[in-house]
Amino acid sequence: MLHRDHFKVINTRRDTKGSKLVRQDRAGSHPRCGNMAEKINEEQVADLVAILRTDAAVDAKIQQLNAIKSGIKQHNVPETCVASLFDALRAASSSQHAILVNAGFTALNHLLTRLSRQEPKLLAKEAARTLPVIIEKLGDQKEKLRTLAMQSLITLYKMAPMEVERSVRNAAMVGKNPRAKEASMQWLLQMHQENGLQFRSYVPSLMELLEDADGMVRDTAKSTVIELFRNGPNAAKSDLKRQLKNFKVRPAIEQAIVKELVPNSSGASAHQDVPDEAPPPSRPNFAASVSSLASERPITPMLDAPADTVEPMYVNTQRELDDIFREMHVYFEGRETEQNWLKREESIIKLRKLLAGNAATDFQESFLGGVRALLDGVIKGVSTLRTSLSKESCTLVQEIARTYGPAMDPMVELLMQTFIKLAAATKKISSQQANTTVDTIIGKVTEKMRATYWTFAGIWPARAEAILNGLDPTAQKLLQNDANNPNASRRPEEGGARPGMGLSKSTMGGSKPSLREAMMAQKKALAPRNLPARPVLSPGGTPKLRPSPVKMAPGPSKIHDDLALVTPSVANSNASSPKALTSPISAKAEETRHLTPTKTVQVYEDPVTEEGRTTPNPEFTGSVLEDKAVNEAAAQVQHPTEENGIITSPPSSPERMKQNVRLLESGIAKVRAQSLDVHGFRKLQSIIRDNKAVFTDDTFKALLTGLFAYLECPLVQLTPEKSQDVKAQILATIRLLRKKLCDNFQPHVSAGLESLLRARAVYDSRTHIVAGLELLADELVALGDASDMALVLSRATADLAADSDDARGRRSLSMGLHVLKELVDTRGGDEPGAFVLSDEELATMAALAARCLDAADSGVRMDAVQLCVALHARVGGARFWAALQGVKDDPKNLITYYIAKRQREVPVPVPAAA
Repeated sequence: MLHRDHFKVINTRRDTKGSKLVRQDRAGSHPRCGNMAEKINEEQVADLVAILRTDAAVDAKIQQLNAIKSGIKQHNVPETCVASLFDALRAASSSQHAILVNAGFTALNHLLTRLSRQEPKLLAKEAARTLPVIIEKLGDQKEKLRTLAMQSLITLYKMAPMEVERSVRNAAMVGKNPRAKEASMQWLLQMHQENGLQFRSYVPSLMELLEDADGMVRDTAKSTVIELFRNGPNAAKSDLKRQLKNFKVRPAIEQAIVKELVPNSSGASAHQDVPDEAPPPSRPNFAASVSSLASERPITPMLDAPADTVEPMYVNTQRELDDIFREMHVYFEGRETEQNWLKREESIIKLRKLLAGNAATDFQESFLGGVRALLDGVIKGVSTLRTSLSKESCTLVQEIARTYGPAMDPMVELLMQTFIKLAAATKKISSQQANTTVDTIIGKVTEKMRATYWTFAGIWPARAEAILNGLDPTAQKLLQNDANNPNASRRPEEGGARPGMGLSKSTMGGSKPSLREAMMAQKKALAPRNLPARPVLSPGGTPKLRPSPVKMAPGPSKIHDDLALVTPSVANSNASSPKALTSPISAKAEETRHLTPTKTVQVYEDPVTEEGRTTPNPEFTGSVLEDKAVNEAAAQVQHPTEENGIITSPPSSPERMKQNVRLLESGIAKVRAQSLDVHGFRKLQSIIRDNKAVFTDDTFKALLTGLFAYLECPLVQLTPEKSQDVKAQILATIRLLRKKLCDNFQPHVSAGLESLLRARAVYDSRTHIVAGLELLADELVALGDASDMALVLSRATADLAADSDDARGRRSLSMGLHVLKELVDTRGGDEPGAFVLSDEELATMAALAARCLDAADSGVRMDAVQLCVALHARVGGARFWAALQGVKDDPKNLITYYIAKRQREVPVPVPAAA
């Protein structure tokens, strides 16, 4: 009897002779069936094999299969029945009847699952004969059978991986069934993601499938290749690009794959995150205001439209980049022809794509070296008469200048000669491109040279005056009004030029002092002062220079309480400042000014050298960051207090101290977040220099560690010029901390030197920031504990020597050797307390020098030789040569030469042996 809830299916059919109807009850497989499935036995399997070989009714075969399937799902399969059962299920799966195939293949899948848990060895024996059936079902029209085939492959792969991979690679992926190809690629991707399947042997088959006649197969192959290589190493991605070229995959598919496979590097991600830079502002056209001779060529206007952007192109290895440059050299050989000019233009565009990609960040020196080797071809492209090629070449040079900055200096001379000639060309487009490129390479030359001129004028006044007299009136006025002029009046006088007006005589008010008067005033200010001190006026007679009274309340200001730059309003400065200078009380102020000679106002001073002045700026009661004219300090009457003959500034109020503490905390937070700009650093330096805030040990440590971390950061979001400006301000702030808070700085010297070595790795020796790093390192060497520094530097430099294959490591290693040499030179001597090298320290440094003498980089070898010379001068010849055993003859001869050269130049007595 069946359970009351059991479903009963009544099938009515004719027998084979067609004489009568037969009713057949087929038991379902409801989970609440009262009769449990029996365990499979040999007789039952034999009956199934027999009925499948006969012409019995399909329903009878299905009934037998369902009974076998139920037994497989609920009981273990006897080992003696496995082979016969596999034969029966394979035969059922290959039948012509769809319903029989469905039942047989489902039972086969359950059998594979059962044996994988029961006895995997039995499954491995039957894998070879079962796999063809499974591969065939991968291409079945029914999705259910394809899913079962995928499950079966996954089960078999765990027991017989070699056989499964061979069947998929040699049968499914190369067959004629598109569905089987798609399913095999899905299985490959799943096995790689779940079991780490190595897919290198499948790459040729995948390349063939990328060019398959079926569109769905091509799309599946493309997505599979992208997912397989997405997180792969860069070398594998580079090999994939070569395979795509070798198999001649259609360009649309190749570009889609390469675009998705961005290299695994910080530079690529940084490039994607940083927005495109705004185009540089074009130079103002002074042709309308400055008269020119009739014989002069009119100024060519700048380009209005920016250059077209290109799609970034990424490279994965340096070898791939070298292959790209090697291929380009062929196109730029010889003269330009109809056959090679298009290849030249494509090469220039490819260089722009590489520059927009990761080549400039991940392979900086290699890319710049490749461009330098290809410079002759780039110049040919610039000078060509083909407009498109010339435009692309000019745009390439502009982008290189913006990206590398001073690093492209070795190429500038040849490029400038080419572009100056091209700027004089009659072709308007070429002339415009040349002007734009020159302005990009050396922009704002006139403005920057004004500061150089005033430095030159301080040394050679007569020559400077001759230069000034040779300029036209407009240039003279701009030069005299420059911010670097130490004698120019900083406050705008009444009747000065209004905003938006030209520099004509009708709009200018008072006359500017001549250069001769400026030089005389500077000499007078620099003369020794033997006059008595300025008399202190009574408070009642103090003149007020402002037209309105200033609020004297001690309450702290809440506005601009941060280290950000506050730009003064033009209207306010024009409205208030002239009244202060022309008020009636200014006469009294002028009389008091003549009592003592005044000191020349230094407007833009170096934050480190400014601390040496003897007369501090007066305190004021306004907001810390309120609008203030440039030379307001010179116009205010100062009231210094004298203590023991030393002029000191009055103490700050508690509220002002609290405000300075808040500013200092804000500056430290921005330094640690690496977001403080140049103007913020100047404000921070003024707080440190004028002792406006009290530094605790924790505050000093937080600021100093933040500054060193900021110094090491590459700052990829900034342009090279802005990045170096920020780094220069960081160095100035660290040096100021060393001078003002020397005792607090001393425990952090060793850590600071290590940070400087890491920061040195980012910059080429040609950049000016390197000189600042070395100067700070030399100052720290004179400050810290010699033994501790020797230990720290020796270990750090030894680690760099062990890993100095790239250019970054060689830069840090070179600086480490230089600092060690300075330590031995400056801290050694005969005075009491001098640094004495122990035998262990000498052996460590000598071993380091010996290793670096065999380095591939010439700069590292030279620094190692200089360290050896310093050690020899410090410990004497006997100890030095004993410590330097095992060095080859050539380095020894070189060291001996430089030792003799040093002894000739600076005779140093050889110390006695310890």
